[in-house]
Amino acid sequence: MSKPKLIIFEGHDQTGKDTLINYIKNIHPEFYLYKQKTSEEQGVDYRDKVKYEEWLYKYIKSQIEELKDISKNNSTIIMTRLLLSDNVFSDCFGRNHIVEKNFKDDLYSFFDVKNITILWSDYSEYLKRVKASNGYIQYEEDEFNKIKSLYEKYSSKDEIIYITHNMSTENIYKEIDL
Repeated sequence: MSKPKLIIFEGHDQTGKDTLINYIKNIHPEFYLYKQKTSEEQGVDYRDKVKYEEWLYKYIKSQIEELKDISKNNSTIIMTRLLLSDNVFSDCFGRNHIVEKNFKDDLYSFFDVKNITILWSDYSEYLKRVKASNGYIQYEEDEFNKIKSLYEKYSSKDEIIYITHNMSTENIYKEIDL
């Protein structure tokens, strides 16, 4: 019996990961779109190392059980951010790798996991997106480049898509091998 597929979109902020998984769900209605709650939605400050690690452990444990339950009726689940993002931001903020240390083996033994990382090609493309969306700049260039290099470190080259500010969701989708 084959394992259920878990496709996880990782990467820089404002690369359109949520827009992309909604687009994919429209093309593949048989996929289950798993929407996570962010730490901010749950009132947890990701910069508070101790509280965040405690929250993340409990949250990921319940999340994986929920994903396993969902997989009983769905052969493919799509979502954003899990293992790779935990590794990247744990390195950035000096936290423990909660997902890798405690849940990676269970996750990979139960699911056929595919990580797809979407990164800005460079800092100027990120700035153009922020300006076009009237957003705010979350990262200075040094932090942006550190995050980018960490995603590259934790992703294999065939799982990374580099985008520019004017790439359409459809064009990004064409780059993905589902």
